[in-house]
Amino acid sequence: MYKKKEIGQSEKILNAAVLCISTKGYASVSLRDIADEAGVVLSQVNYYYKNKEGLFIEVIRALAQRYLQELENKLSQGKSEEEKTACLIEFFQDTLLKNPGLFKLLFDVTSMALWSDTFREPLR
Repeated sequence: MYKKKEIGQSEKILNAAVLCISTKGYASVSLRDIADEAGVVLSQVNYYYKNKEGLFIEVIRALAQRYLQELENKLSQGKSEEEKTACLIEFFQDTLLKNPGLFKLLFDVTSMALWSDTFREPLR
């Protein structure tokens, strides 16, 4: 019998944060919302991420790593600049249709980075 891999508390919190922020936006989400979504107590969020800003920075890092890899994979399908451009457009169209919350999160992250040095650095 195979056991399903257990995800750690910090990963549960991070996944819940991505979901909550992509649904409600950074400014409208509280750490309590994220803790409730993750099924953990609020003190665990503070233990792993210190505060909302620390958690948001980890959300940025996790998403950047995940989606940059997906984007690189998609772009590698094109040979010429035209094909790569078409692949890029296709990637964003598919993402917008299949995961509109990601676009909301992307715009939220980008706008926060415009005003905050703390968020600007991990987004680079």
